[in-house]
Amino acid sequence: MCEENANENTNLDESDDWMFEWSELRLVKGEPERWETIRERWEAIYQARLKGETCAVKTDFSADIGALRKQTEGEGDWRVTCMDAQNEQFMGNEHLRLVVGDGSPSIITGAGLGGFAIGKRAFKNCVNLEYVTHLSNMVYSVLEEAFAGCRSLRYIGFPFYLTAIGRRAFAGCVMLGSLSLPDPLEVIDEEAFLGCTNLRSLCFWESLPSLLREIRARAFAGCPNLRKVEISSDAPLEYIGESAFEGCAIRELRLPDALKELKPRAFANCRDLELVRLPKCLESQVAEAFVGCPKARFEFF
Repeated sequence: MCEENANENTNLDESDDWMFEWSELRLVKGEPERWETIRERWEAIYQARLKGETCAVKTDFSADIGALRKQTEGEGDWRVTCMDAQNEQFMGNEHLRLVVGDGSPSIITGAGLGGFAIGKRAFKNCVNLEYVTHLSNMVYSVLEEAFAGCRSLRYIGFPFYLTAIGRRAFAGCVMLGSLSLPDPLEVIDEEAFLGCTNLRSLCFWESLPSLLREIRARAFAGCPNLRKVEISSDAPLEYIGESAFEGCAIRELRLPDALKELKPRAFANCRDLELVRLPKCLESQVAEAFVGCPKARFEFF
């Protein structure tokens, strides 16, 4: 549902509605018992995925979506507290400032392959949207251009089970300052964060082993202030695409042991880059991948 008094409690740090944060997961005040349930569910799904099994989780679909659509088309600043993020559902809505779920499987999301998803262009060009938090733990994917052009977006709290961030999902989100990504994330697609000019840091929760496999072409291109990139050395990352981090301000980089392929210009024109540690099998790919990095010194292992 939407609430008319959207200006109340929209500051997530001061609101009485929020208790604390752990790895981007916010728990509702007065419900700490939910924590163990979430951890158990996450562990079960994680272990099932490692074994190549599927894991079914009951989801409660209960929301007055018709009323939601009607209200979010009106004037004023709106907070979406229960959403059906289908393709293009809220695209271009200039009144939307805050999207809040409840962090449980009961939140309504668009149906997607392998789970649930924030639909294609669902929030594209919602130019006043500032915060997205407490999304359903059953959101597996953020699809193509889901938040592209959300130029006021400052914070997104990714759900526990997220496995894919789609093509241009956050392109042009110029106010995003940092990213803390969940461990089950497997793919960051082409141009996912293209042109996020204020982005300064990228890291993973590291509460469980990383499942990241691919960072595709131009995923972080046009992020001139991205200085800190932390990817676990144990991550199964095998592929970094062409121009994936071109023009970033990275100073030091440790690439995972599993990495097998660095496409041309993957880190081109990272002019502040001073030290790169990477697998010896990539030695022949360095010249093309790091063109325009005059300070770079390489250590192989």
